[in-house]
Amino acid sequence: LGLSAQLGRRLGSRDALPGAEPVAMISEHLWRSRFAADPRCIGTRVGLGGVPTRIVGVFPASLAMPAGERLGTYFQLPERIDILLPRRVRPAPDSA
Repeated sequence: LGLSAQLGRRLGSRDALPGAEPVAMISEHLWRSRFAADPRCIGTRVGLGGVPTRIVGVFPASLAMPAGERLGTYFQLPERIDILLPRRVRPAPDSA
C-alpha cells in the first residue's frame, strides 16, 4: 500500500513471516475513539479473534482505502477499515 505510519511504525515483510508476533496497525479513527489518541497505545496488546495482537502503528485518516466497494458477487468491503494486519502466507502442504 505504500503506507506510512502517523504514529509508531508501518507493517513490514518480517511481520508476515511464519512465527512472527501478531501485529496490527489501527486507523486514526480507532486510535482517537478507542484509545483517546493516547500515543501509549503503541506496543499494547489487544485481542483480535482471540489472538493477542500488538499495536505497532496508526495509519493516517488520509489513507485512501477502497471502503464500501463491492468486489464481485460475494464480497464487499466494510464502510470503514480500522485494522490492518500483515498477510500471512501459509506454505502449501506437500503433495507427495
